[in-house]
Amino acid sequence: MNFIHGQLRHRGGKLWFEASSFSLQLPDSLANRLGPAGPDVILSFRADSIRPVRRGFAENEFSSSALESHLDDERPGRFPAKVTGVEWLGDRSLARLSAQNLPLLLVQLGRDQRLTPGDICHFEVAPDSVHVFSAKPPHPRLGGDITAELVTSDVAQ
Repeated sequence: MNFIHGQLRHRGGKLWFEASSFSLQLPDSLANRLGPAGPDVILSFRADSIRPVRRGFAENEFSSSALESHLDDERPGRFPAKVTGVEWLGDRSLARLSAQNLPLLLVQLGRDQRLTPGDICHFEVAPDSVHVFSAKPPHPRLGGDITAELVTSDVAQ
């Protein structure tokens, strides 16, 4: 699982998750169950909920200034990241991503999706696949149909 600390905010009549370098418009079906904006939360999503959407950075462009200019990608839910490692799991692979101001993230790739360490590209999180947890222990799931809590050791502080 991937975990990103952030806040819920209202923008343009929609509820958004916002972290320092990542934002995602939450689906109405989830937003309607979450209630007011403002609390610190943890956005959680599985490795198969991220997909690569664009390549095109040269290795020497992976710098703070170059990444900041690309953080304005017109579509929220996207972020630029560098692949720091790949583990092959038979017909699929699991890649580790390093993105500015975000924790280490994992993406699961199918057999036709090839990334290698050092690749830099944009990734996108599927909004319908996210879960929102309170940032306050015991980290209850917010707006879910099933009561759940995060195990604190799973969440990077």
